[in-house]
Amino acid sequence: MSETWKLLAFDTGPNGVAALHGSGMGIEVIALCYQFGYLIVPAVLPPVLWLAQNRVFTDILVGRVTEPAAGAAGPT
Repeated sequence: MSETWKLLAFDTGPNGVAALHGSGMGIEVIALCYQFGYLIVPAVLPPVLWLAQNRVFTDILVGRVTEPAAGAAGPT
């Protein structure tokens, strides 16, 4: 979505800029969304997914659970 906004704001010329200003979308918001999507999300998403998928392991690490439950998938 932010890629589309960026293309409209910076690559289509005055018509695209006029369309964005008519919708109330500011250039700063477009730049923020674009950079967030290309710089922050790729760096933060892998650790967040790893933590979410290894809940038993992270619970053991932080001390919530002392041992994995029987049959639970733990670290190997």
